[in-house]
Amino acid sequence: MKVIIGLIAGIMALVAVIFIGASGEKVSETSNNQNQDAVISLFKSPKEKIAKDALWVNNGRTLRIGVINDGTRRDGYADYVCQTIKEYGFKGVRVIINDIVKITRDNDWVELGSARCAK
Repeated sequence: MKVIIGLIAGIMALVAVIFIGASGEKVSETSNNQNQDAVISLFKSPKEKIAKDALWVNNGRTLRIGVINDGTRRDGYADYVCQTIKEYGFKGVRVIINDIVKITRDNDWVELGSARCAK
């Protein structure tokens, strides 16, 4: 059991390392914005069944959400993310939904959907 837990922890750490910077976009090195941290925590939590990982890039102008690709477009999910982050005070953010499996396996940032949140 400890081996399985260790393996899962290792995989999650690898996903985090790959997801946090391999996109080529500038990752905010220090997150002074507690609301950004709260959004990341939300989308990484079990409360969000679809999201597997989340990352602010481009100085907080873009939010990338990693999901498992089920073969459908995820523009509607990106719109949902916009509505959710609006509650944290974010407007005008670009939300990009990415295939987390493609990222971890191939470092391929396949876009499954996107939205520009209203200002």
